[in-house]
Formats: sequence, C-alpha cells, structure tokens
Amino acid sequence: MARKMFRLVSVMAFVLGLLLFSLPAAHAADITLGALIPLTGFATGFGENQKVGLDIAVDEINKAGGIKGNTLKMITYDTESKGEKAILGFRKQATQDNVLAILGPFLSTEAEVCFPLANKYQIVSISASAAKPGLAEAHRPYGFINATSDMNTLPPAVDYWVKAHNIKTVCIVTDIKDALNKSTGQIVFPKLLEAKGVKILGTSEFVTGEMDFSAHVSKFKGMSPDGIVISCTLADAAGFIKEAKKQGLGKPFIGGVAIQAPKFLELAGADANGTITGSSFWVENPAAKSKAFVQEFMKRYGGREPNPFAANMHENVYIMKQLIETTGVTNKPSDLDADRQKIQKG
Repeated sequence: MARKMFRLVSVMAFVLGLLLFSLPAAHAADITLGALIPLTGFATGFGENQKVGLDIAVDEINKAGGIKGNTLKMITYDTESKGEKAILGFRKQATQDNVLAILGPFLSTEAEVCFPLANKYQIVSISASAAKPGLAEAHRPYGFINATSDMNTLPPAVDYWVKAHNIKTVCIVTDIKDALNKSTGQIVFPKLLEAKGVKILGTSEFVTGEMDFSAHVSKFKGMSPDGIVISCTLADAAGFIKEAKKQGLGKPFIGGVAIQAPKFLELAGADANGTITGSSFWVENPAAKSKAFVQEFMKRYGGREPNPFAANMHENVYIMKQLIETTGVTNKPSDLDADRQKIQKG
C-alpha cells in the first residue's frame, strides 16, 4: 500500500511540474502615462490634431517592443477646453489612475491651474502647447513645457509681414480670457511691432467664444490701419476675419500660434488666404523621421497636416520613454512616488 501511495504522489508531482512549466509567463505591468487634451470645446481642432500625434507615438513604441518590454498605456481625458475640467482630470490621473507622468494640459489657461497641482502631487506635467512665456519657469520643479512661445516663433513672421505689406500702422484684437492670447496680444505683438517702428492705432478686447465681431471690425475700419493683428483662438480668429472681409476691411492679417491648425483654414475658408503666423514645425522637413511622421499623420487624419503641437506631443511621448528607460524607474506600485521623482530629476 505504501509503495502504491508513493507512486501516486510521484505521478502527481510530475504532472504538477509539467503544468507549472507550461503556464505562460506573467505579463509585465503596463507603463501608464496620462494625457489631458481638449477633444471638445473651442480648442477641439487643436486637441484632435494633438491626439493623432500622441497615438502615433504610442503605436510606434509598442510595435517596437514597448518600454523595457512593457506595453505603453495612455489614459486620456478630455478637458473640454476648460480649466476646471483639466483640474478634475489631473487630480484623477495623479491620485486614482496612478500614472507615472502627465502629458498636458494643452492650453496655457489650463496649465496655469494644473501646474500647481503637479507640484502638490509631485508628478511631472509636460505640456506640448501651453506657450505663454514664463509659464513653466513659474511652476518648477514639476511643471514643464515643450513648445516654442510666441516670443520665439513670431519675430520672423512679423518681420516678413511688415516688409511684405509695408506695414506702418496696425490694430490689435485680443482674447483676454485665454492666457496665451492675452499675453501674445498685449505683450508679445506690441513689443515686436514697436521694435519695427510700427504704430498701434487701436486695440479691442473680447472673451473666448464671442460670436459677434461686427463692433470690433467697425472700430478698426474707422482707424484705417495698414494691417490687423489677431490674438485669439482659431474659431474666433476665423470669425473675426470673415466679419472683416464682410465689411470690406481687406487688410493683411497676422496671428499667433493659436491659429496653427487646419481647423482654422476650414472655418475661415478663402477669407484666410494671406494670413501670416509663425511655426516651430516644418511639415516639408526632408529628415526621414519627420517625413515618416507627417505621412503617417496625414494617413490617419484625412490628409490634413500636423501642426507644431501634434509634433511636440509625439516628441513628448518619446521624452517620457527615454526618461523611464534611463532613470531607474521600476514601475512597481510601491515605488510610484520614487519613480515620479526620478522622472522629474531626469
């Protein structure tokens, strides 16, 4: 009886050993990052563009084996182009989703209220588009921006615009609710134009989402400037330009980075012809990586070209990949706080 029992135990042990060796290896934990993007609201055109850039980077990385063998996972929330929604999304990603870092938010107005949370929760927040000058520097050590501000992108555009149209006088219309456009319209453009000897005849202010620009246009029409500066989001910029053309104010226009999206051209149509702005991304760059990105982007986005913020977001994903791979991030739940600090110091 004892011999039979020994044989039974031996067989069971052998079978159990086979089962153990045949079980698939445990999946490594996903590398999880957060993203805050305006997929609805007045900045929808920008958000859609940026989301495509994000998705391309994630797909490229995972196709190539992920990050240290782990799948890169994104948790993306729609900010609805609102600061309060960005705050809610940021808090959830930082305290409930437990992401390693947050890509975003998009708008400078959103970053102004989210960057303080980045420092509170000690998690890196890197925006690919919040281009208000000095914004990141004011919210160190966890607030970062990978985007060129209007102060850096606009000088060549202003120089070209002034010379091409012999601009001596201008009027400036500014969205004073949006942080970036307020800064660009009240600080950046005046400084650059005055340096060129251009006189500002008048200004007009409004808040994001204004539907009727007739009074603003009539005001400028009476001043008869050589050119008009528009510092507002793409939908409002398109609305202003269309109203100007409707009233016969056919002056040359120049705008800031806030109109750098295909959506602006769609909304303004032929009235946008000749409008000038500056850009930190050149879609015709012959570099192989840039060409591949543009081609894939246009394939995914109905033939429309990427704007600088889509390219910046694509780059930000790779920045996170490099930091996670080179700073000793373990991706263990127990090391979350330490991993976030490693990313910040990297």
